[in-house]
Amino acid sequence: MRLDMHSRQEILRAHFKEYQKAAKKGRKELLDRLEPVTGLNRSYLATALRGYDGKGEPPKPAAKGKRKPRPQGKRGGRPVKYGEEFVKVLRFIWDDYGKPCGKLLVPLLRGIMDFLVASKDPDYGISEENRKLLLEVSPAEADILLRPAKKALEIKGISTTRSAQTPLKSRIPVHTHFDRDAVGPGQVSV
Repeated sequence: MRLDMHSRQEILRAHFKEYQKAAKKGRKELLDRLEPVTGLNRSYLATALRGYDGKGEPPKPAAKGKRKPRPQGKRGGRPVKYGEEFVKVLRFIWDDYGKPCGKLLVPLLRGIMDFLVASKDPDYGISEENRKLLLEVSPAEADILLRPAKKALEIKGISTTRSAQTPLKSRIPVHTHFDRDAVGPGQVSV
């Protein structure tokens, strides 16, 4: 016969201090004793006994979707490789060459880099550092860096296919059918 939830909680409440004070071997032995009695698996038992607070209460589940605030001044992740000046040059070139996707833009950049550096009209303002970065940027990274510019070009609004309700539209005659009396059956009008 299996124990009910309240009985299992009482057993866990009675043994949580012992579990928290015990060494690894003592914890193993305690889990070996409690597993058949409570009918709970070892992983759940270890989590429940480890998480009890000083009042003997079971652990509360962590709130989902809430992150701890990052300490001020610390920045996570990789260091920034492509600065604002690089993105400005990349956006200028992307705009001049027809706004291609990253898979088309990056090989184009690699093929015409000498032309872009020597170009005076328009002057792309490519420094030696930006030249090196333009040659090593990946297509996916180029798309990520150009995402704000692409987003600015998107059509805004939900319904872009709805016809405009203007007074001019109501004045344009639209024929939805043809007059049958104009041409009889078997006759062709020329």
